[in-house]
Amino acid sequence: MKGGFALLSGAGLITAQLSARRQRMIGLRNIAVQQHQEPDREFIEPVIRSGLDDHLTFAETVRPHLPGSA
Repeated sequence: MKGGFALLSGAGLITAQLSARRQRMIGLRNIAVQQHQEPDREFIEPVIRSGLDDHLTFAETVRPHLPGSA
């Protein structure tokens, strides 16, 4: 999945900065999943909250390029 953000950035669909932030979020998710234990909410929650704007930015940026978008 991380490579997908790099491809979108390389194609000019998202900024390099957004790509890097999304890749870090994927890395965090991968670490949390691979630990097979309850994540430390005191650590995870602020990271997720700080990334919410990136979710919206990503959706707004990519949406016009999806099939069926006007």
